[in-house]
Amino acid sequence: MSTVRITPIAIQDPPLLNAAGVREPRGLRAIIEVEGSNGEVGLGETYGDAPVLDLLRRVAPVLKGLSAFDVDALLRIVREQSRVGRSSHVEMELAPGSLGSNLVSSVFSAYEVAFMDQQARSLNMPLVELLGGAVRREVPYSAYLFYKWAAEVDPEYGSDPYGEAVNPTQIVAQARQMIDTYGFESIKLKAQNSDDTLIFGGKIIDRKTNETVFERQVSRFGVIGVRNL
Repeated sequence: MSTVRITPIAIQDPPLLNAAGVREPRGLRAIIEVEGSNGEVGLGETYGDAPVLDLLRRVAPVLKGLSAFDVDALLRIVREQSRVGRSSHVEMELAPGSLGSNLVSSVFSAYEVAFMDQQARSLNMPLVELLGGAVRREVPYSAYLFYKWAAEVDPEYGSDPYGEAVNPTQIVAQARQMIDTYGFESIKLKAQNSDDTLIFGGKIIDRKTNETVFERQVSRFGVIGVRNL
């Protein structure tokens, strides 16, 4: 490695609700670039919370001269740097990148992906070939539904096309919008109510046959998965 670049970024996030409150207007991430002496650049990314950035930056200068193929040495360096110069950041459950228990794995995995990307670029081959070859050529995406407030709840939030979704009718409308816009064939919804009462009932109808292909009610905490709509 000849150069390591770490770029913190803030991604606009809508007011998505969760078990502990609401997401902040910005999601923090960090982009990692590792450049070899051959000029090839490998990319990685991870959380952008202060503890992660702090360790990423402490590891970066120690990587100079290390081979992109020496992943064991990378892990050793991350572990060593995590034990020195540790800063006293506040840990918050809503900010996984701030949790000390995740710190080494978050930083190592980000660099590991960048190292492997650099390996593949140096060998002029797809990274998937280094991992044993492709199992499939296409992977379907799933829509992820959220209970959420409208962006107008606070001026810090940017506009988003989905609006408020705080009841089953609005959640169904959100699902229809995602399917109509992007053609999703799989839907995921995580939901919980503080008093453990029923908060969602769902029925999915195949638009070609008019047959019900999924129907379920979820109480307390559950994940709804729907395939082949």
